[in-house]
Amino acid sequence: MKTFNFLCLTFIFWSIAIVNSQVPKTDNADYSSKTGSITDSRDGKVYAYKKYGSTEWFMQNVAYEGTLTNPAHVGLFLPKDPQGEVYGMLYPSTNTLSTAIMTQFCPEGWKAPSKGEYMNLYDDIINEYDLADVVKTSDTYANLGKYLRAGGVDGTEQDGLWESGTIIDAKSAQIGFNALPSGVFNKTAQDFDKGDSMSTKASFAYGGFYQYFMRGADNEEVKSTNRNSRHHAAIRCIRYAPVFPDIEIATPYPTSIEIMQINSADKEKTRLRQSMKKYDHVITGFYIAPEKELKIKVETLTASTDAASPRIIIGTRGQINNSVKDLALKEGLNTITANMHEGGLIYFRYVTDVDAEPQGKIRISFVDDSQQTRAPKYVYGTTSDEEFASMMGKYVTPEAIFYSDYLLAVATRDRALTYSMKEDKNKWINGLHFILEKEDEISGLDNSDANAMHHRMKSGEIRYLMIENASTSPHATDWYTAYPENSVNRYLTYSGTYGQPWMLGHEVGHQHQQSAYQINKSTESTVNIYTWMAFKEIDKAEGRPEPNRTPEAKWDTVQKYYLSLPIEERIYDMADADLQELNKGINRDEVRFMPWEQFFFVFGDQFYKTLHRITREEHKAGGNEQERRFYLIWTASRIAGYDLRNHFDNWGIRVTEDYTLLQMNKKFEEANLPLPPHNDEIPLYLITPYNKPSWIPLALQGITTSSPEEQSPDSQPEDQMASRNKYCDYSKTSNIVDARDGKTYRYKNYGEYDWFVENLNWDGYDGIDESSRKTLGYNSSEDINGLVYGRLYPVWPTNAANNAVTKAYENWCPSGWTVPTKAEWDELFIFTKDTYSLTSSTMTSCLWCGGDRDEVADGLWAKGAAGHGNDPDIAKEMGFNALPAGVYNKNLLTYENADAIGLKANFVVPSSTYYSEVMLASSDIITYPNRNSHHNGSIRCIRPKVGTSIKEVVAPQSNVYFDQASQTININSSNVIQEVSIFDISGKNTYKNNVDSKNNVLIINTNGWNRGVYIVKTQGLGSVDVVKVLVR
Repeated sequence: MKTFNFLCLTFIFWSIAIVNSQVPKTDNADYSSKTGSITDSRDGKVYAYKKYGSTEWFMQNVAYEGTLTNPAHVGLFLPKDPQGEVYGMLYPSTNTLSTAIMTQFCPEGWKAPSKGEYMNLYDDIINEYDLADVVKTSDTYANLGKYLRAGGVDGTEQDGLWESGTIIDAKSAQIGFNALPSGVFNKTAQDFDKGDSMSTKASFAYGGFYQYFMRGADNEEVKSTNRNSRHHAAIRCIRYAPVFPDIEIATPYPTSIEIMQINSADKEKTRLRQSMKKYDHVITGFYIAPEKELKIKVETLTASTDAASPRIIIGTRGQINNSVKDLALKEGLNTITANMHEGGLIYFRYVTDVDAEPQGKIRISFVDDSQQTRAPKYVYGTTSDEEFASMMGKYVTPEAIFYSDYLLAVATRDRALTYSMKEDKNKWINGLHFILEKEDEISGLDNSDANAMHHRMKSGEIRYLMIENASTSPHATDWYTAYPENSVNRYLTYSGTYGQPWMLGHEVGHQHQQSAYQINKSTESTVNIYTWMAFKEIDKAEGRPEPNRTPEAKWDTVQKYYLSLPIEERIYDMADADLQELNKGINRDEVRFMPWEQFFFVFGDQFYKTLHRITREEHKAGGNEQERRFYLIWTASRIAGYDLRNHFDNWGIRVTEDYTLLQMNKKFEEANLPLPPHNDEIPLYLITPYNKPSWIPLALQGITTSSPEEQSPDSQPEDQMASRNKYCDYSKTSNIVDARDGKTYRYKNYGEYDWFVENLNWDGYDGIDESSRKTLGYNSSEDINGLVYGRLYPVWPTNAANNAVTKAYENWCPSGWTVPTKAEWDELFIFTKDTYSLTSSTMTSCLWCGGDRDEVADGLWAKGAAGHGNDPDIAKEMGFNALPAGVYNKNLLTYENADAIGLKANFVVPSSTYYSEVMLASSDIITYPNRNSHHNGSIRCIRPKVGTSIKEVVAPQSNVYFDQASQTININSSNVIQEVSIFDISGKNTYKNNVDSKNNVLIINTNGWNRGVYIVKTQGLGSVDVVKVLVR
């Protein structure tokens, strides 16, 4: 997903720049060909309009003087036309002025046009008036400006408004658009910028994005430009006036639907090892208005084996102006009242997440008095263009839908009228199919493959959803790809998709990405594996020569600057700005795509097809950054049949963490792969499409198939409880008993809080109802009672009734205890580092226990903490006892490779997203990754410190507070202060001072400090106080 500034677009028609001395008061435009005229009821002004295609356009500029809600949204008259008699008003073009807001300048029933609607206008005019000399390239129209202008040309006509340009002929008058040279006015300067003056440009503002229209010296080009909010331009208004044929609707709209249970989009995402799920909803073609009621009958025809219930979804996920409601349906009659939804298209969902194949079958029927209505729906292979046009006239709903077995496109009614009424929809959807097919192909998906793991998503069950979104830029996420207002033609038209495939191919490409080898800062680069495949295959299908993605000059620049750095300074994920500056302004994602692009021309498409297949066969779904790099380098080498470590190293992609590097190098030593041929002559990393030796492409010499590796380098010890007891020290403050189930937990005081020093093992039992047992979380098959590792809980759970994020975790810990937040984990880390004089790396290894299996055969940790500097005595004294319980995937009903027992301790952290604290066996680093709700981790419970420790605890001797007036931290102690240390919330030591032994008062100036929470540690004679203060 590229990120663009959300700017306004201005359409500009250029002429040569000489400024007229006055504005003639003659009628400078011809309205004789008008379709009609309207009177603006707000101010009585009259506007002529004309129909082009199916849209009526003002033939003159808007001159509404009223203001909108925001006083900044107001137009102005040009100094030489103070009444707007000639040019109307000019309005600001700012990113806050969307088309919807700009529509408020138009009379009731009219709207401001978008970029796509301007382009539709031009296409309609070219076709209707047979303008054979107009040349369209993307969104540029050469020679069109002369046909749209009015007002005469000065020098040819004495009172002409245009200084120069092609003489306006009869055809321009016949077309009647009447573009006048109002220029682009700079409100701040109260003048025109150079090249923007009256008599040189006709410019039209519209919301969402600035377009840049620039003409050559003599071709009257229409292009687009971006300007900031200081600049003002004219506005035209439009309204749709399509002709709706009245023909019979043959496309079925069944009110009773038999639905087979299918594998969920989540389950398919797991099968394909992709990072985003697609759309697994059943399309009905019906719409429910916000104030209406639905009545639905559910009948079970074949029971599901997983007790799954069907769901109704009202509204389209991600679609602009939609509020989605996801509701469970029960057997029998379901009444969905108006207060349960906000209106929208209706979908059903009946899926399974379990490993077994789905078995359920149901019938869902809308009963007779249910108040749904039909929405226009184009069904590929069934609905004709004429029938769809008739639907648009008969079924007036906020959205229309277009779908095939592979995709669903949802459009607002305005967009459907603008684009789809005249679009050859069969041709358009065929173009979309081609892009999806080619992106599936480079992903190694083939329905003829003997292994069903490599089949495409089952047609007719799960689709790619494409929608319009209120976002400022195109993007992809779970469920859908989204396109903003001024990019909707890039998913709704043939010319915007098959004709300009990069945007849609890029966003759909994100939904194909596999996370197993998606290393840091490669997301916007690896996505173009799929984009590039679609792009070049379209060129091939159209008989054009195969293109090169990156121009030769950019390859030369990157080789001259980045690839000539000392190898240790080449860092693939260096700061974006640094990488771009180093390569003389070349976009950082273009630079980062180069090593991936090389695999296309060095090894051919089969390299990527095999990479995707191997990733699926090995069940890889990603790990930490070092593990992803390891997997990328090792798997690419296995597929190529060559040792590619040097190739990746030269691009700055390398494994740096000791343990993972040791494991990777061990595999290479065992495999004994050769270096690529001719490596001394020209190493692979220096080969470009422009210097390819004759021996390129290289034939792949490596593996073509694989199978899952063992989940861990070695097996867990047979008696894991014995290992826990042997290697963990449960020194404690005290015990607590969970009143719900009678289980006892040891806890220990760390700073401000008492912490469990073992994992929670509550299964949902409320202490009364036996059926509540085993209703929450999971236990490992190796620890079925949770006696070693405790139970594993969902990372930020969802409510099964409405799929809404809840705070159910608040009830998981015993009464009086809570699940710690990120801030409370941070405080624990700061306290332990400070109290035990540890560094970040030594602290990590001292937090866990259970034994390192590289050192002892019965250790619980499968990878050694090489070089951690673990101090067993400190670890025992700390006694936190983190155990490698792993991360359980409830969808797979198992652990993914890098998440297995023995490899990591993972603790659920309450958040608005799915975060957890992770301690890795092989790393000094505690990570905080985002994991979805399928993943389950351990829980520790905390409470504010109460009671007395087994060791004597001296009552706080210091009063520490922040004085906002003086911006100081003040410490008043009843004891002699010997040392004060202050840490910020990240653990960085901000202040340290040895104090005169006679001093009981200390004042610390905080001027220049960042605002936030600080930890103040005050050491006196026989006491240590640790206090939080907030510096404001």
